[in-house]
Amino acid sequence: MTEHLAGRILPGRTFGFEGDRNLPWYASESGHGTVLASMIARICPMAKIYPIRLNTGAKLKAGVGAMINVASAAHAIRAAVNRGAKIISMSWSINRPSDELGEIFEKALEYALKKNVLMFCSSRDSGHDGSITYYPAAYRRDSVIKMGAAQPTGLPYEWAGQLANLDFILPGVEVVPPSTFRNVEAMGPETGSSVATALGAGLAALIIYCAKMNKMFGSGGNRISDNDINRLQKAEFMIQTIQKFGMSTSEGTKNKFVEVWKKLDDKTKKLVGATRSEEREIVAQLARDLISPSAS
Repeated sequence: MTEHLAGRILPGRTFGFEGDRNLPWYASESGHGTVLASMIARICPMAKIYPIRLNTGAKLKAGVGAMINVASAAHAIRAAVNRGAKIISMSWSINRPSDELGEIFEKALEYALKKNVLMFCSSRDSGHDGSITYYPAAYRRDSVIKMGAAQPTGLPYEWAGQLANLDFILPGVEVVPPSTFRNVEAMGPETGSSVATALGAGLAALIIYCAKMNKMFGSGGNRISDNDINRLQKAEFMIQTIQKFGMSTSEGTKNKFVEVWKKLDDKTKKLVGATRSEEREIVAQLARDLISPSAS
C-alpha cells in the first residue's frame, strides 16, 4: 500500500484462489491494481475504495493478458453492490459468455444497474476492431460507461479501438503513478485503457462529491436537488455531466477526449487564498456548472 492511499482503502474481498490457497485482497501480484486505485484517489482524494481481487488463473495483470474467471467477476460485482458501492471500476474484459456462467454474469450486471450503481469498463485494447463483443462493455451498452486510453496529445491510443464504441478517452499512455511503489524501479509509467477507466471512475466520484457539497453548502437557486444527485447514478446522465467539463473538438478525437481544465482551471485559481466558506461556494458552483437541473 502507498502513502497516497492511506485512509482511503476499505477492507476488501478476494475471489482469487491458487489451488487450495485463498489469495489475499491486499496483496497484488504485479501492483497493477494498486496503481489503478491510486489513479482513482488521484482524481478524487475523498473517495473510499473497496478493492476486490478476481480469480485470474495466472499471475498476470488484469486486463493485460489475464484470464478472468467469469464466476469470480460476477461474485465481485455483487459484492461491490452489497457493500454499498456507488461506482464500480472494471479495468478488465471477458469474452461474451454463452453458457450458464454467462447468465450468472449478466444477472450480476443487471443487479448493479437495478441498484443504480455506475459501471465504468475498459476497452480491450485490441486495435481497431469495428465491434464490441466483449463484456462488460457489450452488455446494455447504454448502461455502462466505456473508456479508452488517450495519448498526451489527446488523440486516442492506437490500440484503444474504434472511438464510436467508446464514451470517453482519458490519459492512458505512459501515465506516471502519483507515488512510488517499493522503489523507483518497481513501478514505471502505465499504459492502457485500464488506466483511463480508473481515471474516469475517479472523475465520476469527484462529480458526485461536489454535488453533495453543493447540496450541503450551496445557496439559493444555486443549490442542487436530491433528484439531481440521484440522476448522477444513471450512466446517461453521468455521461452528459462529464461532457460539461468540455470536450476536444479536433477531428482526431471525435468529441471523446475530456478537457477537464476548461472547467477546473478557473476554479482552481479562485481556491488560492480563499476562506473555508469561499472554498465551499466555489465547489458548489462547479457542481452547478456541471449538473443541469431536472425539470420541475
